[in-house]
Amino acid sequence: MSEEPSKNSNKSNQIKRIISWILLAFIVLWIIATFVIAVSSFPNKENLLRIFIMGCFVFPFFSWIFLWAYGALTGKKNVASFRSKETDDIIRQAEEIKEAQNARETGTEPENTESE
Repeated sequence: MSEEPSKNSNKSNQIKRIISWILLAFIVLWIIATFVIAVSSFPNKENLLRIFIMGCFVFPFFSWIFLWAYGALTGKKNVASFRSKETDDIIRQAEEIKEAQNARETGTEPENTESE
């Protein structure tokens, strides 16, 4: 039974790697297509080139937003996360100080979060 979570984790990591490689290939092909459009000559080239150049900025931006939203919704840190471990530690310490101050003001015992 202890091997089951490991298999699921490995399968999940493998799926993430496959998706990452597919997206990376898509971005590389998009950039190559932009270059090909820029050096070639055909009717309506300007409009198509504008679309492809804009896509070179839009796709990475929306990819970052997707990664950030995924991390924010799941509570997991990833490349797009704003907060580092040090920031989390500082925020946790500030919350503990605030709880202790509130407990002193109300005369109650502060909750011990370390036992959770």
